Amino acid sequence: MKQVYFFFSFLIVFSYNLHSQQVLFDEYSLLTLSESSSVEKKLNEIKHLTGVDICCYIAKSLENKTPEAYTLEKGNTLKIGLPGINNAVFIMIAPLVQQLYITMSYGVQWIIPDQKTESLIDLMTPFFRDKKYCDGILKGLDVMEKDLSGFSWVPVKIDIKKTDLSRFVGKVITFEYTYKPDKWKFKHPSTTDVEFDKNYKIGIYNDTRKIAELFYSKYMENMVNSILTSPAIKIFARVRKINPNELELLGIQ
Repeated sequence: MKQVYFFFSFLIVFSYNLHSQQVLFDEYSLLTLSESSSVEKKLNEIKHLTGVDICCYIAKSLENKTPEAYTLEKGNTLKIGLPGINNAVFIMIAPLVQQLYITMSYGVQWIIPDQKTESLIDLMTPFFRDKKYCDGILKGLDVMEKDLSGFSWVPVKIDIKKTDLSRFVGKVITFEYTYKPDKWKFKHPSTTDVEFDKNYKIGIYNDTRKIAELFYSKYMENMVNSILTSPAIKIFARVRKINPNELELLGIQ
């Protein structure tokens, strides 16, 4: 096997749509059959225990694409995670260009933000440099399993204007919504801004009364634009807290 030295990045966030049954792709034959079995078993265990889809993709070639473009294309082609909820993680290892990308879909980034992803990469790096690839992957998966445990991903359909949100704290809700043009307030994040900010939010209204504040990350600008410009849209969000009511945006349909 070639000696491979790795450096790392993780800046792409995907919107995943459908569930993919295959969880491990090893085009490079980086893992032995026994190691592949161990990784697949762990990936399926995490899916069963947490409800989150994690896909590990070991690429033989980036097909003359940049690592960013290849990761974006593969992540969206494989389509893992639930529609609208975006509960998926994509791990892409490209030995020939010495790259590892760990990307969180919109729903998961609330639980594992950029800073935690950096820590995961730092944790896995020594194993990869020692060519203990399976150990590195499993170590990262152990941490992700711990972080992702205890969260529900089953959406409850509600009428946002009539429902007492105190019943759904920590739960995923979905609701139809038409934005009020006169309530337009939207902070446009820049690429240098932090991932989360107290000002990344829009109000959810019942006529003139604010029902809740819907928080988003800097990666969700296009999604928020759709909410603000669509005559009607389905929103998926997790109820963060009540009094005041705060929601975390997961996705739209």
